[in-house]
Amino acid sequence: MDHNLRTNIKKTAAKLFLKYGLRSISIDDICNELRISKKTFYTCFNQKEELIESVLMEQNEKRLKQQEFKSRPCQSEGNAIDHLVGISDFHTSTKSDKFVNFFYDLRKYYPEIHKRLKQHNQKHIREKIRENILIGREEKLFRSDFDLELMVHFLAIQFIAVNNLTSKELGTVSMRRSIRLLMDVYIRILSNRQGLDYYEKLLLERSQENQEEKGQLGDEELDLIIDRMMDNPEELKEVVKNQNFIQ
Repeated sequence: MDHNLRTNIKKTAAKLFLKYGLRSISIDDICNELRISKKTFYTCFNQKEELIESVLMEQNEKRLKQQEFKSRPCQSEGNAIDHLVGISDFHTSTKSDKFVNFFYDLRKYYPEIHKRLKQHNQKHIREKIRENILIGREEKLFRSDFDLELMVHFLAIQFIAVNNLTSKELGTVSMRRSIRLLMDVYIRILSNRQGLDYYEKLLLERSQENQEEKGQLGDEELDLIIDRMMDNPEELKEVVKNQNFIQ
């Protein structure tokens, strides 16, 4: 198999999928764009679904690595709380409407691929939450008086539920505020007195350095966020079920 050809097919497909939607782009469209035959295409991918999943998984891994780098560019820099604040900054700055239709198509027309992608990301979220808590405990910033696996389970459900919201449903500002609210609650639940003191000092420094969005979430905005999170009880049940240590 020609590795360069496979890479070119994935790059071209990714651009076309994001521009026109998954449903609208056919194998013929991709082949015409690259000026290759369908026979050549099939030497790399057996079907369109395999191409879609390959593109998604590769882009998803790049996004996760980018998140890790931007939230903690050097493992020696920052502590567990800095890392969480960095993740919050990353998500509120990169959440974009341009991907809404793409993921709508994925969920509607390719549900099995969508399901596998979600399960992959949910596993990643659980692993990173556990890792962050353990680091925070080593740094004497997080409490040690709670059950680790139960806390990972609880926080993963909350984070996954908020992560499944879209700015199309809530509006961009509400989406960003909901992520910031979640991370603020996350840090306050985990932190001991030393951790809270550090976090409060960090918030004060950041508020002095940057122009933050003013005002708190209003009652209507909070109601909308909660409604959207709870709109799909079957999806929430699936998230809970996927927490392997609880039957």
